[in-house]
Amino acid sequence: MAIRKKIVLREGKLYIWLDDRWNDEASTDRRPPEGWMPVADFSELKSLVKRAMKKGVLLGGLSFDNDLGDGKKEGKDCAEWIVQNYPEWFLGDEILKVHSDNSSARPLIEGHFNDVIDERKHNLMVEMKKMKQSGETLGY
Repeated sequence: MAIRKKIVLREGKLYIWLDDRWNDEASTDRRPPEGWMPVADFSELKSLVKRAMKKGVLLGGLSFDNDLGDGKKEGKDCAEWIVQNYPEWFLGDEILKVHSDNSSARPLIEGHFNDVIDERKHNLMVEMKKMKQSGETLGY
């Protein structure tokens, strides 16, 4: 069972750092930047995201490692899960990064992040086309 951590916000948004070695004394380069909430695996990520969504917390950023330990879901699986289950959480101004050294997994994680960005762009274009056809304006 995942350890329940208090949700830490930076500028009113949640920044998530996924890395199984974030607290490893020998791996200081794996520690999250200040204001980023560390999670070590899929279970912790899932718990944190569900709690944040329930509370209406906005996403500020995601930074994922891929290799999260033997026999555990990887960062690419976590990215796929969050994009498929919570696409509405991505508003367009969040930071989406991959800090994994795994060169074959990096493009897979980036691909999941890009999928949600592309979907968001498509939806925006559809809405703008509808507004143009109906004669609506943005009100600027």
